Amino acid sequence: GIILVIAMHSSIYCIFPTISTLLTAGYMAMFFILSGYTAKKESITSGIAKKAKRLLIPYIFYGTIITSFFAIFDLAIGHFNTREWIGLLYSRHSLYPLGTTPNVVLLSLRSTSPLWFLTAMFLSFVWFYLYANIKKAAGKVLCVILYIIATMILYYSPILLPWSFDTSFLCALFIITGYEFKEYAIKEYKKNLPYFLTLLVMLAVYIALVTFNNNANLSIRIYGELGTLSIILYYIFSLFITVIYSETLKLCDKNMIGRFFSFVGKHSLRIMCIHMPLITVLGWGLNRFGVFGIIMVFVTAFACSLGISVGIERVCNRYLDKCSLLKYL
Repeated sequence: GIILVIAMHSSIYCIFPTISTLLTAGYMAMFFILSGYTAKKESITSGIAKKAKRLLIPYIFYGTIITSFFAIFDLAIGHFNTREWIGLLYSRHSLYPLGTTPNVVLLSLRSTSPLWFLTAMFLSFVWFYLYANIKKAAGKVLCVILYIIATMILYYSPILLPWSFDTSFLCALFIITGYEFKEYAIKEYKKNLPYFLTLLVMLAVYIALVTFNNNANLSIRIYGELGTLSIILYYIFSLFITVIYSETLKLCDKNMIGRFFSFVGKHSLRIMCIHMPLITVLGWGLNRFGVFGIIMVFVTAFACSLGISVGIERVCNRYLDKCSLLKYL
């Protein structure tokens, strides 16, 4: 998933627009579904406290460092920009939905735009823990219905709400889906002809739905081009692509490819936080070389992000006994 994120932010989609749309239409929702798959039932206060440390500490740390770096750069060339600091508090790409003119860009595309994911994930887990701590099945059903209603109503909000509040209920539904279907997801299916045919059918349906619905971008509340119907379609094809990716990667589970993806996955949160400024800086020198430059930005940004993440992990582990909060960086 994080590799696809870097590819998109490196403008790979400009080279292969149709393929990029199919690969990434539901990939952000997949993060929430898989987070639900790995989630454990905890009390509301304990769960929220853990997620605050896991998600908000890196948000504040990396967001402050990255925003400070570009603020210093702006001052060096004679500009003073406070909007990115406001964006860091608001945690949204822009104030208005995409296409609104004029708009107010908050989380900068050059530096902190991917960080919306952390606050959105945190808020979504707040709703998830509320759901998970309801004991009666009827109460859980009512909770899901309320989340669906909230998603539909907030779809019409004239502004993009802070911390992705307007999309957080749908994201919570994705987390709940992964959580509730965990027992089915961990089942080992026999890799026979019906198994592969099922995946092919799911892939065909996924392609049809994405083509019909058009592209989606969860960060700016774009589910497609069919109004509230797009919310339903987005939910469905996000489930499908999660299953397709998961089952495909299971085939590589015990070989070198599987080990590589597993290694990258362990560093995905840090890479999510730091890759965008690297893409920006690399783009200053490489974008002039057209397609070759875009590919080089992607490859170099990914390699540098992974390398920096490994370095941060080693430094944090070294001084973990002096500051326990380092384990969240």
